[in-house]
Amino acid sequence: MGLHPHRRWGRRRLPPRDRERARPRGPARRDRGAPPPGPLPLQGGGGFRDTRHHRSARDARHHLPLHRRRAGHAAAQPRAQGPGPSLGSGTRVADGITVVELGGGVASAYCGRLLAGTGANVISCEPEGGSPLRSAHPLLPDGGSALHEYLGMYKRSAVLAGDDLERLVAAADVVIDEVDVEVGKTPEAVAARMERLCRLNPRLVAVVCGPFGLTGPYADRRSSALVDWAMSGYAAITGDPDDEPLQGGGPWCAYVNGLTASVGAMAALRTVERSGRGQLVDVAAMDAMTALHQWTIILATHQGVRKRRSGNRHAESFHPLGILPCKDGAVCIAVSSPAQWEGFCLALGMPELLTDERFASGGDRFDNADELDTIILPWLLDRSRREIVERLQE
Repeated sequence: MGLHPHRRWGRRRLPPRDRERARPRGPARRDRGAPPPGPLPLQGGGGFRDTRHHRSARDARHHLPLHRRRAGHAAAQPRAQGPGPSLGSGTRVADGITVVELGGGVASAYCGRLLAGTGANVISCEPEGGSPLRSAHPLLPDGGSALHEYLGMYKRSAVLAGDDLERLVAAADVVIDEVDVEVGKTPEAVAARMERLCRLNPRLVAVVCGPFGLTGPYADRRSSALVDWAMSGYAAITGDPDDEPLQGGGPWCAYVNGLTASVGAMAALRTVERSGRGQLVDVAAMDAMTALHQWTIILATHQGVRKRRSGNRHAESFHPLGILPCKDGAVCIAVSSPAQWEGFCLALGMPELLTDERFASGGDRFDNADELDTIILPWLLDRSRREIVERLQE
């Protein structure tokens, strides 16, 4: 997250009591209590439809920061319509926030879906003919896309361009876009469009998702789910030790990209409330995924240890901690703490393992995992998943 590309339009920082008085009173502010300006052709018949009840944008009379809304305040009252999780008072976290989604990919759509699920009024602007996500597999019996149904939850869809889109963005709080070099949405093209839209609204939070961000040595490279997975280091540590690296299931990186962008958007909105200046949230999938590594990078940089693939076993720490075979399939067992190890041995009726030096610590058990498996597998293979789970949960 960084400063808005047009910070020169931002006002000097003012005390909170003076910010409302200093706020410009142009049309974009007066229209806060009305639907988005300009025609909003919610499409019908051709697969386009309004997927949520309309909720008006923020009312200027009740324009309070999220953390200052009281349960009894008009802006904090429960809405008659509209989905999304709510707090005890009925107020949703992103109530009153208007989001314009321009991306067209999974990452930007998931970012918008998370914001919509917490109360934001999200308008997904699609090209003529609809978003590519509408034809993404798997398909539902009616021919629609299950992925699009999920990512489009709580949103409204519209076909907007030119002046209509600019009027909508001028009154919005957040705009989301996505870099995809494969379809011509290069970092330069996305940055240029964001720059143009930010000129219309100096308080805008501009969110950009993409594989490698707007800048950097990889910014102009093409990518895919597999490339994102490999570039963030996960392919190297996924799979069996003696086999090739493996890809994770589904577009994991895109979802983590969208999740990170949604958190960045909410943080940026708080910054706008305090400074009056718009913000740029530039999220690279490679960065977001790399940040999720538990200790892979620390081991490499501080100890020179390269994390290895360990299959269904938890790498370099504990055992049993993974997926093991049983009578009717497989069961996941996680034993990490000394207390859990003691309980596991007693549940199996093997207290002698507690005094076996080969299994004295989690690291010892991992180093001697094959020997430990030889001892415990007969017990597991003689019992069903339900029996094992019930016994170990006692």
